[in-house]
Amino acid sequence: MAYEEPDSKAVGYELTHGVMHFAPFGELEASGADFFATGRKNPQPNLSLIKIPYVFVRYVPCTHKGLDWHAWGGDQIRRRTIMINSAMTVREVAIEVPQSTRLFEKLKIDYCCGGNRSLTEACNSAGLEVDDLLGMLKTASIEGKSETSAVDFQQFPISDLIEHIVNTHHVFTKDEMLRLDSLIKKVIAAHGENHPELRTVGELFDRMCADLTPHMSKEERVLFPYLSALAKAAAKKLAAPFAPFGTVNNPVRMMMIEHDAVGEILRELRSVTSNYTTPSDGCISYRTLYEALEKFEKDLHQHIHLENNILFPRAIEVEAQLLS
Repeated sequence: MAYEEPDSKAVGYELTHGVMHFAPFGELEASGADFFATGRKNPQPNLSLIKIPYVFVRYVPCTHKGLDWHAWGGDQIRRRTIMINSAMTVREVAIEVPQSTRLFEKLKIDYCCGGNRSLTEACNSAGLEVDDLLGMLKTASIEGKSETSAVDFQQFPISDLIEHIVNTHHVFTKDEMLRLDSLIKKVIAAHGENHPELRTVGELFDRMCADLTPHMSKEERVLFPYLSALAKAAAKKLAAPFAPFGTVNNPVRMMMIEHDAVGEILRELRSVTSNYTTPSDGCISYRTLYEALEKFEKDLHQHIHLENNILFPRAIEVEAQLLS
């Protein structure tokens, strides 16, 4: 990385072709640069002149260890620079830019079970240009700052994150499984003869419910209580609690395998329903069913994302620290 030392007034950085250029804020604002960051050793809140909350770099992650880097978002300072580049995985982007998950849903990019692909690989599969995706991510990060989906769950204590998952996603999943079960039966009875794919929808949904019901029970009765105890031990600098399953890696691995199975069923449901497209002869109940199934899918994606990409890695890290 080529760079020039800034003078005392140069606090803006324009990133172009992997080269770091320093410029005063006024010049940087007037340059119309697509990619830039802010940074200085001790930034002051009244210097938040750059209004883009995240930094997007096409090819090379730009870092400079000599400085205490910050990304500015309106009046809020984030303690790390967020560099989004095409080599990052979808999972990493979903974690760093929470509002990106809504965009990934829209573009049919899997960010939970299939989140280990790079942005380039995901774009190739979705038929998108990676530069276009980076531009959309930049826009989403600005427009979605006040949305619920933009909540930074990385900042949640483990116990609070578990409470959110259970009270928001587990409750929703259980309620919707009951409601959708009866709605599917109703629609099959009315339209199953002309639309045999509905029976496949019913079979897939039954399989998914059969997987999710014991899965959530195991989390609520065994895994989550252990994770909460683990977090409390870490906070009080105590020894790790007894793990009846040996190490948290074991149940986490099983939970992620079960998540993958649910993710595959969701993909089959989307395929058999032609992306939840109601046929021309479909009634209100038919349309309601497909809309509800799509909403169910989106909630499960966010649900699994919070566990696979945030909760479980943090729990593994905390346990490793306590046992070291």
